[in-house]
Amino acid sequence: MVQLSTTSVQTADSLREINQAIAQLNQVSRGLRQEVSIFKVNNNIVEPTLS
Repeated sequence: MVQLSTTSVQTADSLREINQAIAQLNQVSRGLRQEVSIFKVNNNIVEPTLS
């Protein structure tokens, strides 16, 4: 029974870590999409202008 409890705790810890990693990847993905949108105008790739 102790082994099952230990395994359950390890599984829960792993799932928490996976969820944190997924959240971080989603955040990075949103940032990349925002950056890429700067270069897209009417489905055409354009050169950004430097201000």
